[in-house]
Amino acid sequence: MRGSVVIPLYNARDVIRETVQSVLDQTWQDFELVAVDDGSIDGSGDLIQALAPRLRYVRQENAGVAAARNRSIAEARGLAFSLGRARSVKTGWRCLSRLVRSYG
Repeated sequence: MRGSVVIPLYNARDVIRETVQSVLDQTWQDFELVAVDDGSIDGSGDLIQALAPRLRYVRQENAGVAAARNRSIAEARGLAFSLGRARSVKTGWRCLSRLVRSYG
């Protein structure tokens, strides 16, 4: 695997489906998808685990956005990573494929 897409989330049940789908719909597929749930209480974790079998889900006690981002980066196994947000959709996620190509 050459890349990692990491998504820290907290109480994002209303938008996480669209975010995950936008990652999975890209044409470049040599990546892992990691979601770090920062202690959501709205069912985000249950929803995201059901959405994508290839997604790696990590839950932690609520520690804030910075801690969730740091954990996301620590969990990434790819050569390069793209840090997303639960409330953003990136059409095509071309930034990840360009980043991985630049590292060879």
